[in-house]
Amino acid sequence: MTKAAAKMEKKEEYSSFTDVMEYSPDTGNWYIPGIWTGNPPMAPVNAGYSEAVYELKKNIIHVLGSCGSSANNILEFTEWMKSLWTAVKHENFIFSFRNSLVADAYMRLCTEFNKWEWDFKKEMYTWVTQAETRISNFGTPADKSNISDMTELHLHLKNEVLTELSKWETKLLENLDKYFKQKEGHVYLVEGYRQEFKNSAMSLRREMESSVFNQLTAAADIRQGLKLDKIKVNHTKELEGRAGALIDKCRKEKVKMSEEKLDKEFDKMWTKTVKELSFTKMKVEDIFTRVSHHLRTNLSTKGSHVSDLLSQKSLKECGQDLFKYKPQGPSEWLKSLFSAPGHTKAVQQIAVGIITVCSQMMNEKMQRKSHYHDIYIDEILKKIDESLQNNQEVGTDITFEVSLKQHICGDAARRFQRMHQDFIQKNYPYRCLNENKGKFLADFKDVFHNVDQCQKKAEEFTDRCLKPAVEDFVNRSLGPDIIGEMRTSEEFSTRMSFQYSVLLDLLSEDTFEKYQSFISSYDNYVKEWILNKILEHFSDGSTFNDEFAAAYDAKPGDIPEAWKEITPEQAEASLKESFLVI
Repeated sequence: MTKAAAKMEKKEEYSSFTDVMEYSPDTGNWYIPGIWTGNPPMAPVNAGYSEAVYELKKNIIHVLGSCGSSANNILEFTEWMKSLWTAVKHENFIFSFRNSLVADAYMRLCTEFNKWEWDFKKEMYTWVTQAETRISNFGTPADKSNISDMTELHLHLKNEVLTELSKWETKLLENLDKYFKQKEGHVYLVEGYRQEFKNSAMSLRREMESSVFNQLTAAADIRQGLKLDKIKVNHTKELEGRAGALIDKCRKEKVKMSEEKLDKEFDKMWTKTVKELSFTKMKVEDIFTRVSHHLRTNLSTKGSHVSDLLSQKSLKECGQDLFKYKPQGPSEWLKSLFSAPGHTKAVQQIAVGIITVCSQMMNEKMQRKSHYHDIYIDEILKKIDESLQNNQEVGTDITFEVSLKQHICGDAARRFQRMHQDFIQKNYPYRCLNENKGKFLADFKDVFHNVDQCQKKAEEFTDRCLKPAVEDFVNRSLGPDIIGEMRTSEEFSTRMSFQYSVLLDLLSEDTFEKYQSFISSYDNYVKEWILNKILEHFSDGSTFNDEFAAAYDAKPGDIPEAWKEITPEQAEASLKESFLVI
């Protein structure tokens, strides 16, 4: 039992009580019976309690007299004795062997469950990545399915993922049952937690289902709404046909064409063709209106007063300045009056924390540079509701909730409006064609002069198709692989080990700045700590680079300098994407 306790306290060099303190089995064991005989308040005092306590006092005084000089003075000794008697009376001891064995067994169960959970998440991440690729390839030569309708493909993928989710949920529950059937590891001590872990497995399945469905819906809707690819292909074919006709015309004239003449002829053909082509630009939508609709839907069950609050301020006016909580209404004013500045400060800190998390979610969406989807704002509103639910003890009213959601949604609508417009501008066929005018001209000249384009086209294909695809594959693969590698470290093996490592590192640093950062913003401190550990692990001397290269039959690469400039927010966004966290 001493070894079990030592392992829990990260002091495995201790194997017996005598390694920690002077102890004799003959004189060091004391049994203190309960103070009451029966159930209070009518139960009499147990006479055996008084006798046992008296004998314990005598023994302590005897041991104290036989010891050498003590580092404690009389006041410290008195305080120590008070603490001891309090522990004896209330049976509130710092250490209990049975509790330690239960904790050790529970930690083992958590460790195993975390492994199963990670396998589940990693598998679903891989599945979603492949599903998004299938959606992106829909209607292209890379599409190998026989499905001709995006709605049908979306439904097919949903059915497929439901089967996959059910399979993994069953696997989790089976692993849990097998774990509790084993004989070693004091499993019987945590039998009472079996249902709790079963509920966790089923809850994880529901969360994954919601997350995957949202991603599939967003990807399918965005892909279905994009008719630009077809327009680009048609326009490109038209230009290629016109360029071919111009080449035939120039050759038939049997006139020596200089580079300057070729440029002029091509420009004439290009200008004429572009004027004749019809360029349909996607309609710029008012994202503020769509976000406002979802905000009102989210608050629709809160009463008519909420509707009045929402009508007092336009969403376009919200989220431009820093959010500052101001108590409103008699109840909030009285609460702030009698608890100021504590309550106001606590509410402000909660608001800042929620705004920071939601801002990071917006940044993740913006970095994808994709089209806007209403699921994005629904995810943000869901995160706000969860955060407010987790901080109910602070006590906030509906006015605070409305103002906070207006602030965040106003900022989100502004960012998503910009993302929406940037996406439309980037995919405008006219702009895309003009960007490739130089390539068309170069191809035109090569064909006219009968230049072999095999090497050139191979390089273009590599740069424009293969390279982006490989980079995307590597980037998507790195996230889960990095997480899997970090999980092999003792620091990240269990929650207890993680917390122990964070606190130990904090104590070893022993700087005011670190303590201040830890106390004022634990989440940010931990994010930065994790990022530093990742960079440290994959720096020079790490074997992961070689192992990753061997797994993919490639040569080890250098750690990019850009990796060392990754911010905690970017690292968190990558980890969230890998974990399918909304």
